[in-house]
Amino acid sequence: MKNEEALAPILSSQKHLFTSEPQNLTDNDAEYVIKGVKHFFETVIVIQYEIMNTIEDQILSEVQVKITKLESAHGLKLKGMIPLNEDDQIKFNEKRYSYVVLNKDNAQKEFPHINIAQKLTFKITEIDVDTEEDLGSYEEEYTNVWDLIITTKDYLGPSVIMKSFKECWEALGMQGQRDGTLAELN
Repeated sequence: MKNEEALAPILSSQKHLFTSEPQNLTDNDAEYVIKGVKHFFETVIVIQYEIMNTIEDQILSEVQVKITKLESAHGLKLKGMIPLNEDDQIKFNEKRYSYVVLNKDNAQKEFPHINIAQKLTFKITEIDVDTEEDLGSYEEEYTNVWDLIITTKDYLGPSVIMKSFKECWEALGMQGQRDGTLAELN
């Protein structure tokens, strides 16, 4: 089963609210570029980890995002993790996805915050770039991953924020207009 298919039972009864912009969790020129995208639903938040290999002579396999610390003063809880499939590999310039599901059911705030520290574990297979010959494999742990953070601003999806001053002004209607004379200040 594909890891995206494993999300189906969790999300089948959920209404999708919006999706955030990607949050960089590593430098864009790191060996392994990781981004987090937050998908907000009625009672869950799905964190989609996009993992890209930027090293030409390596193939990554057995890739897992491991949560090392989860802090939420507002009651967000880890509901589950959906790793890459066992047979998935990440070759040079390829992307694969892993998921973390957070439960908002028992949150004490309408917009619960969370701070997630994570690392990546995987097997590296070094290859000859010209022949693609396997030169050997070893286990690796990649800890240069920044924390993924959800704060109040993340709940302000695109449908909440108006695109321009003109739209905001027009939305006010007559309420935004005043009759009178503007006095000049000296």
